[in-house]
Amino acid sequence: MSLFKILGLAIRDPARFKVLIDAIKGTQLYANIVVARALQAQLNKVAELPEKKIALEEFMQQNNFRNKSLLLELLALLEKDGFVKIKKDDFVILKKQIVEEELKKREKKVAPIVLDAFEAFGDYTERALIERLEGVPPASFDSNELRVLWNVALRGDFYTIQRRDALNFAQLDKLAKRNQNQPIRILDFGCGSGEGTIQILTFLREKNIPHNLEACDISEGLLEIAAEDEALEEDIYFFNYKERKPKEGYYDAIFISQVLHWPDDPVQMVSDLKSYLKENGILFGVQSTFSKRLYQIDLFIRLLGAKGFPEEKEFYRWFEENDMNVRFDPATYTFLATKKK
Repeated sequence: MSLFKILGLAIRDPARFKVLIDAIKGTQLYANIVVARALQAQLNKVAELPEKKIALEEFMQQNNFRNKSLLLELLALLEKDGFVKIKKDDFVILKKQIVEEELKKREKKVAPIVLDAFEAFGDYTERALIERLEGVPPASFDSNELRVLWNVALRGDFYTIQRRDALNFAQLDKLAKRNQNQPIRILDFGCGSGEGTIQILTFLREKNIPHNLEACDISEGLLEIAAEDEALEEDIYFFNYKERKPKEGYYDAIFISQVLHWPDDPVQMVSDLKSYLKENGILFGVQSTFSKRLYQIDLFIRLLGAKGFPEEKEFYRWFEENDMNVRFDPATYTFLATKKK
């Protein structure tokens, strides 16, 4: 994220700028706390050794860890926090113990918007972290615990504010006027438990935009929640993407929020989404791109099974290879893509 863009947001929308900074700092701090908690017992055993030192390979063998690159990533975070010192083939514990009281003190400094979105994931992420170190693959979104956690997170301000930014960035009222005030067909692609879909619906109603709203996801578990809770709204039709593909050339707008870093082939996904659009349709939403500021969030989603955030140039490539123009605001991570004429 460029300094120019950050300063521009600070001038344009000081309140949004503060939220952004709190979110970035808070997620960095909270992710480090989760890592310290997850490895607390293993590292405290090393602290009991006379030299407070252990070879990396020995540490991995003792704890049945197989993923050395991930272990080094995690130790690097703990090194920045002053817990350990990494050497060539070993590491040293710098504190007598990693104690819960210290971690709780650090947690009090985390912004509420971050705790609102990620605190529910704390215990799950700690377990996932150990599983990834042991070589266990991520669980499916349809696992009961994970779908409930995502449902909680998607209701929070962290994601709500991002979706609001994207809806404003897309200027759907202008799209409606170009459509001669006929109902615009909108698809919420990757709708999860439907929280974002309800937000889109509310936005359209507040703007008096005639619409037909549909939503889809690949997670049966999250769609069950959507069907039970959100589909009570008669203006929304939810469907399973595994069972039915959207109609080609049908939608005026497709919304996609923080989804493109999950599939194995984002270029193909953009191609599929493009095929569902009318000739003058728009693809818009939110997609974080990798930076040092977002490293901890990138780590978090990788632990849960995502491929990780793309570099900004990589993000542009996904659309360029599909012959699409894309505008991207790296301060808010909102984007708007259209087919090239």
